[in-house]
Amino acid sequence: MTDDNVPANTIEKGRRRTIKEFLTKHGRSYFKDFYKDEVENDQRRSAKTWEWIKQLANRHRILNTQKFRKLKGEIYELKPTRQLRYLGFFYGKEEKVWKRDCFIITHGFKKQSQKTPRKEIKRARNCRKRFLINLNKGG
Repeated sequence: MTDDNVPANTIEKGRRRTIKEFLTKHGRSYFKDFYKDEVENDQRRSAKTWEWIKQLANRHRILNTQKFRKLKGEIYELKPTRQLRYLGFFYGKEEKVWKRDCFIITHGFKKQSQKTPRKEIKRARNCRKRFLINLNKGG
């Protein structure tokens, strides 16, 4: 399957993996929507977001669990600042998650409480499910 059939856009290509944004069947990006509304006009937030996206793209692993951690199942959380959160999942043929060559960011949100809200995890899981269904259909 070619990269053109993957229902996601590349936002960062690193030495270790490619970071992509999940796209709905109509081509909408929840990552881009959140970024434009909440992050783009704040230099600090924007810089922190891209710093951690680049680290995820270029490093084998991010060991700082304050900034990147597994939530439930296949869903991971990237935390560039105290309030910003991005959820996503690894994709690739390798059995070991950290060896997979792609990370798909499903969406972002502002933290409102101590724990990651279940609805946000559920949203990321639904995006992953739709991504895999779309991928198996050939795009």
